[in-house]
Amino acid sequence: MIKKGNAMNLLHKTITFQPPMNKTTLSFRIDIPQDLHSLLIHIHYSPKYLMDQKEIQHLTMEGIQHWGYYLSEGNLSSIPKCDQIANLITLSLNNNDAFLGFAHRHDPDMDLIISEDKASPGFHRSCIHAGNIDVFLHANYIASREVTYDLDVEGIL
Repeated sequence: MIKKGNAMNLLHKTITFQPPMNKTTLSFRIDIPQDLHSLLIHIHYSPKYLMDQKEIQHLTMEGIQHWGYYLSEGNLSSIPKCDQIANLITLSLNNNDAFLGFAHRHDPDMDLIISEDKASPGFHRSCIHAGNIDVFLHANYIASREVTYDLDVEGIL
């Protein structure tokens, strides 16, 4: 934990997600030494979309077969064309086992705040109490071969 003025750097993580991590959750526990006025979270992940057309076609066919649809060459044209597939990684937070909220949006760049006065959409206004913050990253869908996820959490006294 690095203190900067009235801000404390609580966590910095860079994680590489790959398709085998689909539908998994990673968790990180942050020790909070004293009550904080607010929590600031910055998220960035990239790439946001898989754009490779051959890989998109392969994943589309894999999905169709997974759900029990079998297509012959003659009716492949009935599948809508997909130009991109989104990688979706969401974040949720608990403070001493109290649920603070969930960022279930597609934006790969987010600046979030949680305090008693205000909170970003999807989060509850709340004091940040001494104890711990549990950060959960949910790999809802990873289409790209690798997705780099940067997470920074700061506490404001």
